[in-house]
Amino acid sequence: MQNLIQRSLTATIFVIVFLGSILLGKITFILLCYAIMVGCLWEFYDFYRESEHPPRIIRGFLMGTAIFLLTAFLALHLSHLLLFSFLAPIFFLFPISTLIYNKKESLISSALTLMGIFYCVIPVCFFLWVGFMIGNKYNIHIILGPVFFIWFNDTGAYVFGNLLGKNTMMEKISPGKTWEGFIGGALSAILLAWFLSKYFHELNSIQWMVLALIVVISGTLGDLVESLYKRELKIKDSGKFFPGHGGVLDRFDSFLMSAPFIYFFLTLIQK
Repeated sequence: MQNLIQRSLTATIFVIVFLGSILLGKITFILLCYAIMVGCLWEFYDFYRESEHPPRIIRGFLMGTAIFLLTAFLALHLSHLLLFSFLAPIFFLFPISTLIYNKKESLISSALTLMGIFYCVIPVCFFLWVGFMIGNKYNIHIILGPVFFIWFNDTGAYVFGNLLGKNTMMEKISPGKTWEGFIGGALSAILLAWFLSKYFHELNSIQWMVLALIVVISGTLGDLVESLYKRELKIKDSGKFFPGHGGVLDRFDSFLMSAPFIYFFLTLIQK
């Protein structure tokens, strides 16, 4: 009973803060994205902190912050593509820095550091940019749609998986995920997309439903990828930031994997 109360309280606070940050405007949305990036990157690096070849955490966060700020400035029209082009040399500053610390680190340390950037920073930057893609200005609906799809997919997958689940998707990685749950979650998200299309007019009904399916497929893959990491490391949760729910990566694994696909789809339909 106490655990249920803890989980419910955590979920309520999370939803209020998360949705509130989006609804309050573009600055709080950007701050929310940065908080997600920091939390995910910290937990990813923490996975390997005690390993034989730990990641270079400080340099990883500096690079991640630089990439994020350049993306935010471009979205807010505070910079242009010339400044954004600084991303290219920023990426190469890291391997160059290994020349200074070559006696203290290995190529594996460098690879893990860069993996954290690609896994945690780049997807958040894609999602930040998605919020400014429609009409080249901040758009709440195009942010809330995919967020709701992920939540409805998770809920539908849980309900249908418990009621009908028999055939596991990848038993060795995540024995709790079933094909019946996946289909139930997908149908829930697509139904929501049709409903949202009546009120969110940035996309037509077909486009919203296709986007929902893209979010479901990529989000499920994101969940499985994180489950694979945790299984290899023999840990249950990525962290303890959300009492009763696990860590930041546990809450945003689907979000990280789906963000680049959302960006790609919206780019295609706008062309």
